Amino acid sequence: MTTYEHIAEVLTPEAAELFEEMVQTHLAASGDRMFLQADSIDGSPLLFLGQSRRNWEKVDRGALDDLVGYGLLRRDYSSRSTPNYRVSGESLAFHRWWMDQRASALEQVDTEAQRLILSDG
Repeated sequence: MTTYEHIAEVLTPEAAELFEEMVQTHLAASGDRMFLQADSIDGSPLLFLGQSRRNWEKVDRGALDDLVGYGLLRRDYSSRSTPNYRVSGESLAFHRWWMDQRASALEQVDTEAQRLILSDG
């Protein structure tokens, strides 16, 4: 079983950035929300189909595969075998945990910086 700590440790910067953008897009919309991968000769654009539309011109397919592999995205296929992705409840739980971890790390740095600034030395 993969832990949140392990996932946070092994995510590539590209996968982490893509995940963050996809979750923020998902959270900003309501109703049926889906990301559609439209592979072409020119690359792999990703389209968000929800209340609003958002397009990523070129997406790192390896980052998408990593996110699916760690359970952060659910991948399905349309009747035309086009991959589509959804952000799951588990993804949102991981995202909340991840944001808390990042916030506490920033708080630790801030505390240490304040201690150094306010010290006599």
